[in-house]
Formats: sequence, structure tokens, C-alpha cells
Amino acid sequence: MRIRHALLLVLLPLSAPRASEGSARKEAERPFGPGETLTYEIRLLGIETARAELEVFDEGASGVRVRARARTTGAADGVFRMKSQLSCSLEEQTLDPELCRGTFQSRSTSRRREIRFDKETGLIVERNDEDGEREQKRIQLEPGFEGVQDTLSALYLIRARLPELGETLRFRAVVRSTPVEVEARTARIEALETGVGTFRTAVVDVRLFGDVDEETAREARLWITLDENRLPLKAVTKAPIGSLEARLIGARGTRSGTTLAQK
Repeated sequence: MRIRHALLLVLLPLSAPRASEGSARKEAERPFGPGETLTYEIRLLGIETARAELEVFDEGASGVRVRARARTTGAADGVFRMKSQLSCSLEEQTLDPELCRGTFQSRSTSRRREIRFDKETGLIVERNDEDGEREQKRIQLEPGFEGVQDTLSALYLIRARLPELGETLRFRAVVRSTPVEVEARTARIEALETGVGTFRTAVVDVRLFGDVDEETAREARLWITLDENRLPLKAVTKAPIGSLEARLIGARGTRSGTTLAQK
């Protein structure tokens, strides 16, 4: 199991409609803001293997920064001792990523990753350092590109622009140094029971299209609340050895309007 992708994998890029499909929302209209912290329990084959935390920070006029941290727990921690962190700086109006950085550590491996999105030149540069071996890849897109996502940034965009029932968002993303196409469709509305109550959610099916390796999940399903918080309550995808599930177990700094937000 690769903890760096454990939560982010199941919340894999969902987001941004193309520029012609909708206008940017102002910060006040977003379902999240600085100070929000979401905590997730991650289970593999029904057994808790990790915990993850998503946070939002204010970066002033330049936009917002989002961060994900995760680490193994219980028996998995005794065997693998994995921990990771990923952060992305997002543009104020579009919420498109400008710079994302990540680290991953385990008993046997240490990795660092940085990806820069230069809209003016159309160039995306990704740098990876694994156990001292450095690699740089350059992806050339059209100058002025819009809505190209990294995994973490995409999650926050989908919350801000959740597709209506039956609608599909089609967008581009960069996954493991590879440009891909993603479709995210709200398939149905469903009541989801949690430890703090039952919530009305949009069930979003996600499919990835592109030349990616076998370790990359091509399908995922999300349950996102239909209240003003648009909280990702649950996410499920297939892992190499079974089903991987993330469930929201705690939330702080969310907007008012749900029981969970008041806990």
C-alpha cells in the first residue's frame, strides 16, 4: 500500500469543468475556507490502515493553500511506517494549482515531488527525487491553459463546483507525470448514514482515461454532502489487493448547517 495516495487516490481528480462550462466562484461562495480541517479513517479490506487530514490555509491575495497529511496506523504502521504530506497553492479566482509539493517516507523509501503549472508558457514541470535519484519531466500544453489539476487541488475544485445529477465534468489532470483526461459524473442522490447522523449526498463516479501505469486507479466513487459544506464523506476505489475506503470521522472549521459541522 502506498500511503501517499491512500486517501488522495480515492478522491482522485474530480474537478474543474473547462473554462467554457462555468465561471469562477468567489471565496465567500465556496463550501470551504481557511481553518477547515477534515480527518479521515482509511481502511483496506475493511481493516483500518491509515489516518489522513486535509486542511485549508489563507495565502492572502494570492489565493489559498490546501494540505493533506497521512500516516499508517496499527499493525500497518508496525510493518511499513509510512507517512506523507502534499500541499498545493491555488489561484484565488479559478482554484487552479500553481505549485504543488509532496513528500513520502517509509521504512525503505524516501520521495520528494514538486510540480509547477506555468499557464503563460503552457509548461508543466514535475521534479521527483527518490532515494537521492532525481528526475525532471516537462509537459508542454497550450499557452494559457485552464483547469489542469493535480490530485489534491482537484478535490477542492469538485467541492466548489459539484456537478448536478446526471451531469458530467470533463477535464485534464497530471497523474504521475502523465497528462490524462478525467470524467466525473453525479450518478445519483443517496442518503448516507454516519456516526453523527444521516446526510443527503451526491454519488460521483470518476473515470480516468490515459496512458498510466497499472498502480494508478482508473475508477473511484465519492459521496459528497449536498449542504453548504460539500463535505466528501466517503470515497471508495480498488487497490491492488482489495477495496480501499476513506470515511470522514471528524471536521473542524466548516461552515454551519450540518450536525457534523457543529461537532
